[in-house]
Parts: sequence; C-alpha cells; structure tokens
Amino acid sequence: AMATSITNPPPLSAGGIHHPNDNSSQTCLTSPPSPSSSSQSSPTTPFCPPFPNNTTLQHYLASIAPPRELICPITQELLRDPVIATDGHTYERNSLITWFEGMGRTRSPVTNSLLEDTSVERLVTNLAVASMASVHRERLGGMLMGICEGVVVAVVGGRGRGDGKGKREYDEDGVGVRVEGLLDA
Repeated sequence: AMATSITNPPPLSAGGIHHPNDNSSQTCLTSPPSPSSSSQSSPTTPFCPPFPNNTTLQHYLASIAPPRELICPITQELLRDPVIATDGHTYERNSLITWFEGMGRTRSPVTNSLLEDTSVERLVTNLAVASMASVHRERLGGMLMGICEGVVVAVVGGRGRGDGKGKREYDEDGVGVRVEGLLDA
C-alpha cells in the first residue's frame, strides 16, 4: 500500500485565516511506509515521528487549536451549543445558564457590566459560530482518524512496530503527542 500523508494545516489567525507563508506544519504519514513506496519515503521513515524540538511541537499545537472566537469565555473550551447574551458575546448555553441561574450573577462574564436581561428563555443560538465550531471539530476528527488508521495498518498489517530489523514502522511518542494534542484542542 502506498503511504499517504496528512499535512497539518498552518495555524489560524485570530480571524480563522490560514497564514499562507507559515511553514510550521508537521507531516504525519497516514499509513506506515512500505519498502515498495520508497519513492515517497524510505522504509526507515517512522510513521508520525516525534517532534524534533519544542518549537515544532508548539507550532503543531497552535495549528490545531481552535480560534478564540470558538472558545467559551466561561469554560475555555470549544463551543458546542453557543448562544448570544445581551452583552453581545457568545457563550456555551449550559455555562451561561449556570452563570445566571445557578450562581445568581447578573453581570457579563466578559465585561463585568450589568446585563439588561439575564432571562435564559431569550438566549439565541449563534448559528454562525456553531457552524464554525462544527467544522473545526470535523477537521480535528479527520486528522485523528488519519493517525488512528495508520496505526491500525501498522499493527494489523502484520508488521507491528518494526520490521524485525530494528526499524520502527510508527513511533508511539509521535503518535501519542499528536493524538493527545487533537483530543485537548
């Protein structure tokens, strides 16, 4: 089987735009290299090699991090059910309901200004942000699936983690760091 690769997209700016001149992407093969695919990579090329240095790792983590606009100011997590409060900011619905009803707060979590209306019945779903968050989750899921499929090919293909000659078909540290980063993003 021919080895293919996923190149992680470059980091997004605050507005969610890719930086075309950013060379910080890190390639991870989606299937372990085989001797017959030496034109693309040598048989000794590890699948998902460890990052060569902390700077490269930080660039990778930044490239998979969601834009700030998709992060709830209360939970600091990727929005799933975003709603707009009367302060104009977007929050995770359950977190904002807890903020208003569970904690009895009447001030904005972002600006600390007094809110005109804290009625949870008037919260409006932010469809644009929900769509962008969904696209981001799908992108991360695709990257994760590519990594997992490559590991399955390496193990099920009968080669395990090596070819019996000390050459590793995939690197557990490289795979682990990428998977952990994707799950945390």
